[in-house]
Amino acid sequence: MKIVILSDSHGDVETMRSVVENEMPDAVIHLGDHITDADKLSELYPDIQMFKVLGNTDSYNDDEDWIQYVDICGKRFMLTHGHLFLNSENKTNFEGISNMFLCGEHKDITLFGHTHEPFINCCNGGWIMNPGHIGRISNQKICATYGILEISEYGDLKWQFAEVK
Repeated sequence: MKIVILSDSHGDVETMRSVVENEMPDAVIHLGDHITDADKLSELYPDIQMFKVLGNTDSYNDDEDWIQYVDICGKRFMLTHGHLFLNSENKTNFEGISNMFLCGEHKDITLFGHTHEPFINCCNGGWIMNPGHIGRISNQKICATYGILEISEYGDLKWQFAEVK
């Protein structure tokens, strides 16, 4: 199974559309910040399975479901935007995310966004990954990035980051 992992689209549905056209994934995961972009993408590609989670620009209600758990190809995923795991410098606290493996539900893979910086690490027996940001709508020249995860029929994982040119 081929999964495209997107985050922080910030209104840039066109870039997400071009990624889906290029990659032809079996599933797409959107990790928040303009979750409505994921809804629009899902309408364009109704045959591609879509998983999504709210980001900090999607809701300001404290009682929202900020973390989603999904099972894909026998792997347990935790999806979160990442804004809940900030340290005192307002940077993502990777230790806090890593510690999610030590308590609560079993998970094989944690995916998060928010920092706009690609990141991957194997920690406490599971994988933690941030695809960067797919949105290019900005006054600045921004390099859009996304993640690709391929899960073989034997459960082997192949990770990749890609840059949108």
